[in-house]
Amino acid sequence: MSIQWAWVIIAVTMTGAARPAAAQVTQAAQLFDMANDQFASGQYAEALATYQEVLDSGFTSGALYHNLGSTYYRLDRIGQAIRYYEKARRQMGDDPQLMHNIRIVEDRIGSPFSVLPQPFWQSWWQSWFAARNPWWFLAAGGILYLLGTILYAHRIWTQERNDWLRRLRAGAVITGCILIMIAVGISADRAASTRAVIIAPGVELTSSNGAVTVPEGIIVTIVARESTGIEVQLPNGVRGYVDDAVLGGI
Repeated sequence: MSIQWAWVIIAVTMTGAARPAAAQVTQAAQLFDMANDQFASGQYAEALATYQEVLDSGFTSGALYHNLGSTYYRLDRIGQAIRYYEKARRQMGDDPQLMHNIRIVEDRIGSPFSVLPQPFWQSWWQSWFAARNPWWFLAAGGILYLLGTILYAHRIWTQERNDWLRRLRAGAVITGCILIMIAVGISADRAASTRAVIIAPGVELTSSNGAVTVPEGIIVTIVARESTGIEVQLPNGVRGYVDDAVLGGI
């Protein structure tokens, strides 16, 4: 299973704070490169600690999450590997190398649970938009909307009538608005996400029909948080309670 070597390119951000200073970015880049070298030399525990240091400093990216997932896989921590691969997928979409790694881990898990069918619109949304980076839609939509408003201003200023420009203005504004709404929809969907990964081996899920053993790496949906534990739903629709400590948020 290969690791992604790209630097924390484009998506380097600092969560909950202002734009990071150049010195912070440089330090994060150095740590990222150090972790890559440690991974390449088989020092997986050291690489994990260094990647985590980058993450703890507030920097995130699809590349960082991807590499964390690969490192956890090498350390045989399957649940955490799936967790960070899914985090990477939110920023990288269906990147071929990432999807290849996810399939390898899923094959190793060998989930014993069937998957409930999704409504066609939900499957369509998941396939086309949910795993994409919303910032690309927001940027493209903003550019098109700005282009449309400039063309409208040109029309008002020059009083020039042109059917081709009229269609271009309308198309740019409408398409821009649609792309912006898609970006907002993706962001809202992620903010309301209730998915989590079982990050401990052989977890017992307590349900009304008895206990069910859930393998490490299974993705579940959080239904409710109660004093008795966290109620989750398995891929096959079965619900039960697990301890919060065995769940890793995506």
